[in-house]
Amino acid sequence: ATQWQAWRVLAAVLRLGNVVVSAAADGGTEVARVDEGESAASLEAAAQLLGVSHTALSSAVTTRCLKAGGEFIQTPQTCAAAAEVRDGLAKALYSRLFDRLVAAINDSPQVAGSDGGGEGGGGGGGDGGG
Repeated sequence: ATQWQAWRVLAAVLRLGNVVVSAAADGGTEVARVDEGESAASLEAAAQLLGVSHTALSSAVTTRCLKAGGEFIQTPQTCAAAAEVRDGLAKALYSRLFDRLVAAINDSPQVAGSDGGGEGGGGGGGDGGG
């Protein structure tokens, strides 16, 4: 990942943490919705940073997709389930970012003397007698 992409993903994870999901009544059942104001702005910013539409990200958090027969049916999430989806998405993004950063560091060329196997500075040298 390029440095700019890594910063974008990290910023999106932080923005997702600001998204507040609350319960709304829909025909007597509890459905999740993203709060208006700062929470909706955070969701929109996260979507923009990730390169997806605001409505797609909001739908991914607040609804679930079930396959019934040959068709897919979207049903609303509860508030608790939507919060778990939001947190799971943030954790998955952060985990993949961390894995890519570790892989990039491991693939980078090593600087001479940075592997700890050289002389001086570390003890462990000498003949071991004493």
